[in-house]
Amino acid sequence: MKKFVWMLSLGAVLAACGQSDTEEESSGSSEVAPIDVEVLMDDEIQVGEAELKTSVTMAGEPVTEVDEIIFEVWQMGEKERSDMIEKEEGENGVYTADYTFEDDGIYHVQPHVTAEGMHSMPVHDLGVGEVSEEEWQALEEKDEEMESEFMDDEDHGHENDHEHDHEHDHSEVLAITLTPKVVEQGDSETLTVNINEEEDALTDAEVTLEIYPKAAEGDDHDWIDAEEENDGNYKVDYTFSEAEPYEVMIHVENEELHEHEAVSIEVE
Repeated sequence: MKKFVWMLSLGAVLAACGQSDTEEESSGSSEVAPIDVEVLMDDEIQVGEAELKTSVTMAGEPVTEVDEIIFEVWQMGEKERSDMIEKEEGENGVYTADYTFEDDGIYHVQPHVTAEGMHSMPVHDLGVGEVSEEEWQALEEKDEEMESEFMDDEDHGHENDHEHDHEHDHSEVLAITLTPKVVEQGDSETLTVNINEEEDALTDAEVTLEIYPKAAEGDDHDWIDAEEENDGNYKVDYTFSEAEPYEVMIHVENEELHEHEAVSIEVE
């Protein structure tokens, strides 16, 4: 089976984009090695409980301290229903989390890793249980299409170096905050997300809140699009039905980035 793995390492991109400037300033400066994230899972497993596993290295050495690792898992064609699972264990640069695959089919496992000031999120294709030849063929065709689009973008970038540099000239880190952190059960609450990139408000972004009880299983998640009230502030009205801890996964996207951050809310 042909596999096309996407690796997004914003730190590496920024280093590459700024390489020429750095060389002009100091010919003796050295580049910072990017983090290398690899999913350590078989290509095919059985339905049921499984261990999500990924390794994080830098210049061949294990990265033992990370800012965040969240595994995103979804069945092919259903990314809008993906599950987000925070890492549970980590040792010698290898991080794991438990997950239950309930149905046959092709899944994608994507660890979102933030470490050493960089972000990387490769995608691993995974056959679970009984997978038909037609499903594998559909996956291969999709991978080939994505690879072709990627190569076209690369060619276009070489022809337009200035535009290419401008495209990646953005911060790799967003400051995302959510208020309030404590709410009342059964009351309609206004959740406000404030997003800044460096010192500037991030405007005109697509912000979606994925809200679910921490003890929830399966697909018991609510997805709500936030509306931008003013520069950098996005709001959602939501009623928490249970008096228990909730998790809010904030998804932020625009033409240049796709970031997310998990925030805990206590419902009394």
